[in-house]
This record gives sequence, structure tokens and C-alpha cells, in this order.
Amino acid sequence: MFRKYYIFSERRNFSISNMLSKNNEKTMNDKIKYLQTPCYILDERKLENNFSLLCSEFKKAWGDTFVVGYSFKTNSLPYVLSWMKKQGAYAEVVSETEYLLARKLEFPIDKITINLAPADLKK
Repeated sequence: MFRKYYIFSERRNFSISNMLSKNNEKTMNDKIKYLQTPCYILDERKLENNFSLLCSEFKKAWGDTFVVGYSFKTNSLPYVLSWMKKQGAYAEVVSETEYLLARKLEFPIDKITINLAPADLKK
């Protein structure tokens, strides 16, 4: 069984695919030692499972009438944002910079929630 991890840091970004075993965990830990902190380690399968669980629980209560809005402030890594977009999540932005990032990642305008006064947003 393979798992894919994405590691993001100031010094380097890379993907690790490995078998689930103690030996391979050691290999991943060795690679992590070379990263500067802070860094993010993303387990793609956990992300997918958690997102799926979140959606299924909301569907039980509200059917298809809910929308997941992913906060760009929480984690603005383009890989994560693009992944969320593919899952149908909306972009939730609180600054012009975040709005511009959402547009650069091709979030449709009607799938961007702006928590910002319109006067503060340049067109």
C-alpha cells in the first residue's frame, strides 16, 4: 500500500511516495531532517479522507445545499488550494492578495467568498 506525502518548506518542496513500513518511515524522517522549519507535511490520503468525511456528514444533514469554503488564510499553499478547487470547494478570502491568488489559480468569481469591504478590493 503506497502513501504519498507532500513536504513544503522555505528551502525545498518535494513529494515522497513510500510503502508503509518502519524502514520507509525512517527514510521519510531522514528527508525531513534536511528541511528548514516551519514546514508542512501533507498526507494526501488523509486530506482526501477527511474532506470526504466532512462532505458526507454535511450531506446527511443538509443534502446538497451546503458548500465547503476553504480559507486561504489557513493555508495558502497553491497545491492545497488547487486540490480544494478540484473537490468543488469555494475560495474564502480576506485580502486583495488572497483574492488575486484565487483568480490566478482560476477559481471562478462566483466561487470566491470575499470577507472584505468591496471598497478595499481593486477591480
